[in-house]
Amino acid sequence: MDLSKIKHIHFVGIKGVGMTSLAVLAHEMKKKVTGSDVLEEFVTDKVLKDLKIEVFGEFNGENFKKLLTRYSPPELLVVTTGAHQGFNNLEVQHAKELGFKVVSHAQALGILSMHKNVIAVAGTHGKSTTTAMIAHVLTEAGTDPSYLVGVGSIPSLPNPGHHGKGNLFVVEADEYVTDPQTDPTPRFLWLKPKILVITSVEYDHPDVYSDVYKLVQAFRELAEKVPIDGTIIACIDNLGVEKALEGSKAKIIWYGFSPRADYRIKSYYPTLLSGGQVVLEFCVEHQKRELFCTQLAVSGRHNSLNALACIIACVEVGVSWTKAPEYLRSFTGTGRRFELKGQQGETVLYDDYAHHPTEIKAVLAMAKELYVGYHIIAIFQPHTYSRTKALFKDFAKSFTDANETYLLDIFSSAREKKDPSISSQELAKEASKHGAQVKYVRSVLEMVNRIKSKLGSKQVIITMGAGDVYKIHDKLKV
Repeated sequence: MDLSKIKHIHFVGIKGVGMTSLAVLAHEMKKKVTGSDVLEEFVTDKVLKDLKIEVFGEFNGENFKKLLTRYSPPELLVVTTGAHQGFNNLEVQHAKELGFKVVSHAQALGILSMHKNVIAVAGTHGKSTTTAMIAHVLTEAGTDPSYLVGVGSIPSLPNPGHHGKGNLFVVEADEYVTDPQTDPTPRFLWLKPKILVITSVEYDHPDVYSDVYKLVQAFRELAEKVPIDGTIIACIDNLGVEKALEGSKAKIIWYGFSPRADYRIKSYYPTLLSGGQVVLEFCVEHQKRELFCTQLAVSGRHNSLNALACIIACVEVGVSWTKAPEYLRSFTGTGRRFELKGQQGETVLYDDYAHHPTEIKAVLAMAKELYVGYHIIAIFQPHTYSRTKALFKDFAKSFTDANETYLLDIFSSAREKKDPSISSQELAKEASKHGAQVKYVRSVLEMVNRIKSKLGSKQVIITMGAGDVYKIHDKLKV
């Protein structure tokens, strides 16, 4: 595809975090950018508004039809997401009938990154934060990388997407399929990584992967795309990662807490500062000798792993072992990753994207570690019927570090139908069998009223989920 001929890129489903990041990148490439999506408020609305990117509030409406009359087919590219019916979306179908090129988000990302050295970050957990960390360090190092992170915001960077002048492209590599209705290709297989980071491989997305072995195979195919002179940076603490890399021919650098790691985290110390801010100090050794100690403005055992993966990747492209940890100290996290939302009296409120049992346990363990003596309240909104059903027993065991847990109704994906055989009520009953105090709450309004009655006392309240549970904080106005 000749990108020089494309004057305009239109994004169908532009409000998704990955789509918005790609739209920002296209905007910085000096392409005219528009999009279409539902009218519902999203975490990406501010980014789109700030860049004055026009968003049509309906699919295949008059604005879009007028747009198609202004260009010949080579001048307009239409990018669609797997949501909103994907390639079966009416807007997509209309564009194709008129001869316009339509590609998926994953294909577009492969096209826009093909002429740069790609650093791809993959994994069931941690890929967004690790990608953002690498983008931050390389930006601080003056390399002006291109990057694309699937989050609503990164406080230490202008936007979650950027088209840089440098030859590096840092990208979050998603394991979900290109389009669940028409193309089962894992999204990350459209990339050609020179450096690949794999943080974790655990079973997820049961709607498209029938078992964990299918998911491991997808990661194995991604690893096979790394050239002989490329590098794979992999977490040795995760069994799924080791399985995915069996037989890999590229150089592998192993990191983790395990004594088998090439670069091992030998210690980490979290500290809670005033106002809910945190500091994490951790030390790394190589060949049984201390290599460096540094501090982060994010906490948690999992973030020390993310940070080490980031530092190794940056060293691989020329940043020194001294400078990479130094640059990372000013990284302050990303939107919806243990994001501090407010404080009233001794009550501190956070929001997190955690939607998998492992992620929930990591967030609650971090809160318990930081806030000794505090009452921890978790508010979880399960995401998709298929995930809740497939990982039901694991979800039920994931809330034990919270003193109280409240479950909202399952937030359904637009790709699935309601499954009456699974519910938050049933999950609450099962979770209570494991010693956790878990209750079902019927509505967001009821949940908000419950929280308001608790504000001020010595407690931590954390909303978690990949749906719209974060909107509770807007209603609280703390």
